Amino acid sequence: MPGKNWNSATGEWSDIVKPETNDRAARAQEMHKEGNSIARIAKALRVSESRVREYLRK
Repeated sequence: MPGKNWNSATGEWSDIVKPETNDRAARAQEMHKEGNSIARIAKALRVSESRVREYLRK
């Protein structure tokens, strides 16, 4: 399952649960493998660069 979410209540990383978010995370990982930069991925997915880094987190 691609990507992680930071849970500030528990102070731990957890897997992404929402299907739409999982789809965006999978797309971000695919674009990253194709050699796209974090900034380009963020712009294409209309999310922040920090969110893209979370999507790419294993």
